[in-house]
Amino acid sequence: MSRSRWIAASCLMVVLVLFAPQTWSRPAAMQAPAPRTAADDGFTDTPMLPGLPWHVHDPARPHPPIVTPGATLGAPPSDAVVLFDGRDLSRWAHHGTGADRNQLLDPKWPVRVGYFESGQTGSLYTRESFGDVQLHVEWASPSVISGNSQGRGNSGIFLMGLYEIQDHENPVRYRNIWVRRLGSYDRPETAAANDTTVMTSGAFTAAYLELLPQFERATNDKLVTATTTMGTGLAFIPSRLQRGEPADVVIVADDSLRQMIKDGLVLADSRVELARSNIGMAVRAGAPKPDISSVAAFRTTLLQAKSIAYSASVSGVYLTTELFQRLGIADQVLGKSRRIDTERVGAVVARGEAEIGFQQIAELLPVPGIDYVGPLPPEIQKTTVFSAGIAAHSKNANAARALIKFLASPAAAAAITKSGMEPIGSR
Repeated sequence: MSRSRWIAASCLMVVLVLFAPQTWSRPAAMQAPAPRTAADDGFTDTPMLPGLPWHVHDPARPHPPIVTPGATLGAPPSDAVVLFDGRDLSRWAHHGTGADRNQLLDPKWPVRVGYFESGQTGSLYTRESFGDVQLHVEWASPSVISGNSQGRGNSGIFLMGLYEIQDHENPVRYRNIWVRRLGSYDRPETAAANDTTVMTSGAFTAAYLELLPQFERATNDKLVTATTTMGTGLAFIPSRLQRGEPADVVIVADDSLRQMIKDGLVLADSRVELARSNIGMAVRAGAPKPDISSVAAFRTTLLQAKSIAYSASVSGVYLTTELFQRLGIADQVLGKSRRIDTERVGAVVARGEAEIGFQQIAELLPVPGIDYVGPLPPEIQKTTVFSAGIAAHSKNANAARALIKFLASPAAAAAITKSGMEPIGSR
C-alpha cells in the first residue's frame, strides 16, 4: 500500500446498474415530445449561486468534461492520471534526509508483477501535486493474518498531508478499524477573505490552540489554522508559502523564519520572538522510565534502547546530525532510530513502535498513551526559539500583526508555559 501526502489518484470505477422495465402501454393521449430548446437545459429565473455569476441550474454555467469509461473492466477512464501502471514507480519519490531533506529521490519500494510492496525506507510521495480528486486504490491482505498490533499490517494513503485512508487489520487493538478508516491529524479549514490564516509548526501548536478562542473573542477576528506541523517535502511550510497558499501568520523555529525572510516568503519587519522550547523524551504509558538525569545516564539509555523515534524537524536534526556524534554513539544508535515525518513522535511511542521518542517537550505533552520522562540534560540540551512573522503575500497584514502582538504579550504567557515552553521576556 502506498503512502502519499499529495496523492491524487488515478481513476474512479463506475458501475451502472440497469433494471428491466415493466411492460406498459402508451396512453392514447400521450404525444411525442416536442423538439428540445436551449431552455430545456436549465433555468435563468432561479436564485443566483452565492459568489458565482450563474443562476441555479443556469444553462450558461460551464459543464464538466465528459469522461469516457475504460474500454475493459479495471481500465482507467479517459481523465485518469495513472500513478502506478503495474510496472514502475516513476511517478513516485522518497524524501531525502539530512542534507537531502527537501530533495525528491527515486523510490526504493519493491515492484512485483502488477503491484508494489511497502518498504522500510520511509513513505512514498507523488511527484505531482493535485487538488480535488477521485481515488481508486487496490490492495491485498495475506490469506493468513498473524502477529500483534501494528505487526498485523498497517498502511495508509495521506491526502494533501491532512487525511489518512488507512489499511489496517487489527480488531483487537483498534475495534473501530477493520480494513479501512478515514482519519485526520490536522484540521483543514477554508478561509474567508477577512479571516486570518495561521501556519504553525508543532511546538507552538498547543499554546496557539488554547489562545485562539481568547483572541477571537477579544477581536472578533476569525483565525483559520492551515497547518499545525512544519511538514516535509511538498507539505513543508516554506514550500506551501512558495506555492502561494493562503497564509497570514507563520510560527516556526526562529532559524527557519529567518531563512523564510531571506527567501522573501515572510516580511522582514514582522519577526517577533515568542517562546523558547527544549527537547524532551517519552516512553509508552506504563513503561519503565529510563534515567536521563546526566549525560552519562542519557548515553547509556540510548545505547540500551531497542528502538528510537525522532522528529523530522529541529529536534530530530540536532539529535541525528550533532548530538549522537558528539556522544560518540552515532554508529550504534542511528541504525535503530526512525525519523517520523507525518505524525507526532509521541503517537508512534504510544503504539509501541518505538521504545523511546524525542521531540520538543510541547509536542510530547499533549499526546495520550505516553509518559513524559524529562528534558535532555542541561549540558547537551538544545533550546530553540520559536518566532512569528507575517507571510509576504498576506492579505490581512493588520490582523496578522495584532495576533502576533497578542501571542507575545503577557496575556499569552500562562498558556505558553502550560504547553511546556518558556515565554520570551519571562527571564
